[in-house]
Amino acid sequence: VNSSSSGARRSSEGPPGGLNPGLPSMALREYVTAALGDHKLTELVCAGLAAESLTLPDLPLLREEHLARVCPELKMGPRLRLLRHIESHPPGFAAHPSPESVGAGATAARESRSGADGAHTTVTASSATTSATQGRVRSRRVSKSLLRAEQLTSVQFMKVWTAAAGEGADRLEGPAATAFLDAMLTARAEHPLSPEELADGRAVVLEGFGSPDGALEIGSLQQLLSVEECFLMGFRSKSNITSVAFMRIFTHYDEDGDGTIAQAELQGLLRDLLTRDRADAASATAELSASSDVLPSEIAEYTEVLLEMFDTNHDGKISIAELSRMLSTEQSFLDVLKDKAALTKKEFRKIFRHFDRDKNGAIAGPELLALAWDELRSEGGVDLDAIGMEHIKARAAAMLELAGSTDGTILPGQLAAMLGLDPALAE
Repeated sequence: VNSSSSGARRSSEGPPGGLNPGLPSMALREYVTAALGDHKLTELVCAGLAAESLTLPDLPLLREEHLARVCPELKMGPRLRLLRHIESHPPGFAAHPSPESVGAGATAARESRSGADGAHTTVTASSATTSATQGRVRSRRVSKSLLRAEQLTSVQFMKVWTAAAGEGADRLEGPAATAFLDAMLTARAEHPLSPEELADGRAVVLEGFGSPDGALEIGSLQQLLSVEECFLMGFRSKSNITSVAFMRIFTHYDEDGDGTIAQAELQGLLRDLLTRDRADAASATAELSASSDVLPSEIAEYTEVLLEMFDTNHDGKISIAELSRMLSTEQSFLDVLKDKAALTKKEFRKIFRHFDRDKNGAIAGPELLALAWDELRSEGGVDLDAIGMEHIKARAAAMLELAGSTDGTILPGQLAAMLGLDPALAE
């Protein structure tokens, strides 16, 4: 991630240590605090650096993977903030980069853009005049708002990657990389950039994030654009997932809100599924493969397979019913009411708590959608495959109206009355 010199492009086996005489530890703490703005994070970083005998002058030689190993409890966001601070405000150190190894243009760009939001990628300064026009058509499809976003969802990231690199491509290279970097640098700049500034910016980005042959790998671009941590990490279960968890997942990946998971959205979902599975496998074996990044070609392959398996109506999208089979969702929790002539207070509280997953005393948002979905699924004679998000939202609206709710939430007493139960159960 950090790229103060080509000499900083070391192997991932470990960071350099003890290369310079150490400065007072207070100077290191002040420097890290200025980067992170949090004393707890500062102590975490300083403790990790001290354990590796690393001092302030050594910081410009750190790479992201080194810092992750030295400070494993430091999350990706703070790690990148620290590395970007090192890039834009390097402390004095002995191993200064040579003009030959870095390139005068990249050095000038680093100085002129010291406060810019991290922009690092793949291609050399001389590639500014190469056939960039060949990639401009593709780069126009990348949303400027996404390129300016502080953090992207997995779905948004896959849309950016596919628009920039092409469907199923594992690398962003050549004219496509040049066009993408120009689009990203332009979107993030506070003023129009000259061709020279764009060339310098590309050089800096590629130096920090690019591969030796001047291409961008998907893992590097993920760090560059700051993508959210895998959303599905919070949904681990050895049994079927609950309807509330299912609705949270569905609404998270259905970014356009049309009630289906379209192919572009499905790619984001699959990326997170594969990431979670690999993280679980790595945790079980206490090993993390160096090639743990999920490649776009894998995602494209899995997308095709899953559509063949679960897209029963062959519309190229995944519906509520299709995703519920794909994720092994539990049956309607309200089925318990079918065989009950009456409920005890304990049983009613169990039902309410099942849907009130955030424990705020009200059922709302994805919780309400899950309640509506479960009620529809528990009704006899209903074709479960025919239940779409439009039916679920309509039932949720009817529930709110029946409950007399004006704020979009359902309280315990309202739920009891709505289900035709004794309101005293909610007391």
